[in-house]
Amino acid sequence: MYTIFITDMSTHDLEVFKRPLCLISAGSKNELEVEEDTIEQLSKIDLPCVVVAIAGLYRTGKSFLMNCLADQNGGFALGDTIESKTKGIWVWCRVHPEQKNTVLVLLDTEGLGDIAKGDPTHDNKLFTLATLLSSTLVYNMKGVFDQDAVNKLTFVTELSKNITLGTRVVDEMAALQCILPGFVLVVRDFTLKLVKDGRTITADEYLEESLQDVDYEEKSKNEKCNRARASIRNYFPNSRRKCFLLPPPGDLETIENLEMLKFEDLSSRFQEQTTYFVSYIYAQPPKQLVVSKPVNGSMFVELTRTYVEAIIRGGVPDVEDAFAAVAKSENEKVKKETLDMFEVLMSKYNIPAPIKQLESQYREAEMASLAHFRKHAAFDDGNIVEKEVKTNMDIFWASIKDKNLHLIRGKCKTALETSTWAVNFKTQLERREFEVVGGYSKFRQRLQLVEIEFKRTFAGYDKHEYMVAWSEFLQSIKSKEAFIKDKDESLSEEVRQKEKQIQDEIYQARVNKMKEDAANARRAHEATLRQQQEKLNKKREEENAAREARLRKDMTDRNNDLNNMAKEQQMQIEALINRPPVVHEVVHYKRSRDCVVQ
Repeated sequence: MYTIFITDMSTHDLEVFKRPLCLISAGSKNELEVEEDTIEQLSKIDLPCVVVAIAGLYRTGKSFLMNCLADQNGGFALGDTIESKTKGIWVWCRVHPEQKNTVLVLLDTEGLGDIAKGDPTHDNKLFTLATLLSSTLVYNMKGVFDQDAVNKLTFVTELSKNITLGTRVVDEMAALQCILPGFVLVVRDFTLKLVKDGRTITADEYLEESLQDVDYEEKSKNEKCNRARASIRNYFPNSRRKCFLLPPPGDLETIENLEMLKFEDLSSRFQEQTTYFVSYIYAQPPKQLVVSKPVNGSMFVELTRTYVEAIIRGGVPDVEDAFAAVAKSENEKVKKETLDMFEVLMSKYNIPAPIKQLESQYREAEMASLAHFRKHAAFDDGNIVEKEVKTNMDIFWASIKDKNLHLIRGKCKTALETSTWAVNFKTQLERREFEVVGGYSKFRQRLQLVEIEFKRTFAGYDKHEYMVAWSEFLQSIKSKEAFIKDKDESLSEEVRQKEKQIQDEIYQARVNKMKEDAANARRAHEATLRQQQEKLNKKREEENAAREARLRKDMTDRNNDLNNMAKEQQMQIEALINRPPVVHEVVHYKRSRDCVVQ
């Protein structure tokens, strides 16, 4: 009839997935008891659960609807007589056909209104349990939803008296609406036409019309007849109410052999409405606590046990107590999961490692683990359980740090025993290479080199992580160090003097060499100076000779010029003397002669 979407779950091999099992049994005196074998199987379901409970008067075909939801022809027993077949509450788990990683939990309740029970409160108990445990409550009835059917819904009006929320009885609509499931009314063998005032109405409109108060002349009758209607309207809001009207599946023979027939053999209108009903149920979300946390198998078990124990004690189921019990159980489980997750995350990191690196990894693991806890924990008021988780993680972290420190020191010790630089140093000790004059100084220098190599090997580690091992190493060679020091100091004066003499000779040789080198350098410098002076003197002599030559040349040139000038004057005088005499020229001559004489 429907294609089942199989999800990857290991729990679907449990017996409760293969056939219905009794969840809450009702003894001969209608005493309720939780079936531990069934509870144990349900507690192994660690997936969100869509819990669908069906209730209704006995012999109204409830089990057939549940088998349809389970996509099976058989499973929940179908009665073919006036005797009620289902006693107590039975459960059948199925892999949800449409929601991945989700379980469909089907609860088939004992038929209500069976006069053979002899206990008028038994129906109220079963209906209250079915209501509190389910995320969707299906109320199944036959015929029409008329006043007679309304009158038989007295257990709905008693809900507020049969449930408490903390220290007070629940009578507030808002409080009830938060904890009650969605309400689905299924009317079987419905043959009326859906027409009102000449207008075709839907099944949901039919339900809403039927839930409207009826006005009777007698006021007392009004209150009595309308109480169940008001309870359904108030406890189950309009957005969470749904109605399906199923026609007869066939003729009388078909009805009598319903369990043996295939779904395809039933009437087409019945198939259509039933398919619509099943599809609607499949689309409903998982049951949730008030904090919108999906209920899994273990949480469902805790709710069941708490509610039933309250009824067995003669009390009224307390929702707050149930939620607190669920929270305690669930949080303990989540706490263990969180701590296991934390240990797994921490185990991925290799130790020994520097504490700073390890602390960074610890913070990452802590944040991831706490995020998991906060996502899955329920009702952790005051973060009490989270604080416990942190405390446990801190204890585990402290043990990791201690182990890490122990391994680091072991690694340091190994390095000081097997590393090349450490082995070479120990070899020198064994060969007594430091037991000579000045050996202690050499020992200290060699030890410093060992320390440098050791610290370089453990670079990145905190000082306190490796210095203990280094201190222990120093302590282990302390007596050897003292011996070398004493040996150095106790060497004979002769050996010391000899050593000193050798050192002095070496020093004197160095001094002599330095003096010789200085003298050679001085002589070379003086020779260089002489050469430079000679060159300078030669240059000066050359310059003086050139200067004297220039002077002599200048004197010669000047004398020549003077001689030339004298010759020219003499020639002029002679020329004048040789001219013919004239008067005016005589006068001129005389003047010229006077000038010459002068």
